[in-house]
This record gives sequence, C-alpha cells and structure tokens, in this order.
Amino acid sequence: LPLGALARQPLVVLGGPYLLSRRLLLEDALARAGIRPAVELEFDNIEEVKRVVATGEGAAFLFASHVAAEVAAGMLRIVPVAGLEIPADFVAVWRPRQYLSPLVQAFLRFAESTIALQFQDIALARPTPA
Repeated sequence: LPLGALARQPLVVLGGPYLLSRRLLLEDALARAGIRPAVELEFDNIEEVKRVVATGEGAAFLFASHVAAEVAAGMLRIVPVAGLEIPADFVAVWRPRQYLSPLVQAFLRFAESTIALQFQDIALARPTPA
C-alpha cells in the first residue's frame, strides 16, 4: 500500500488505558510520515477490531501474531505499507533468581543475536544470579 493511500483509509484502532502505548507509537509513526489518521472506530478489545476489519469497515495496525489465525483462514490480509516504520520496544522479563532452563537460555541467545539486529532498541534484562 503506498503511504499516501493510507491517509484515505478509515482506521479501526485499539484504545483503553492498557493499549495507549501502542496507539501512541502508531500515531507518532503516522505523524512522522505526514499522515493524520482517519480514525473511524475505537475498541478496547482486539477481537472486536479484527471482527470490524473483517467486515470491511476499515483497516487496523496489529501485531502479526495477533492475526495469524485470521490470515491463515483468509479472513484478514496483511498489507505492507511502503515507507512506514513503527518502532516498538520489546523486553524479556522473568522473576528474579529464577532458574532458566537450557531451552530458555537458548531462546535468549537467539533473541540477542537475531532479533536485536532487527530491533535496535530491544532490552533483554538478565536475572541476578542466585
């Protein structure tokens, strides 16, 4: 989707206090791209957003993992937007002094080596040794 076409696209957005950070990331990215979003509907439930988008009432910005089943079923389609970058900070957290299994340790090594290359702002906190 060309960036300019996004300005004419009605958006369905997530709202509510727990989703405010996602919304601010989206609005900031759109503003940097010179786009003022045409927010048509706002829900505090991701399932409602997906349902409304599936009926053709607008588009939404969601994590791919949140729509994987609907995309696989052909109900929704992921559309890349040329020239739009939406940064996100991800963190891995766990209880202090928690034992980390070899599988979890392997995942953390993978995350540091692979994901950090794609998302420069990732912070992986290390547990304090027991």
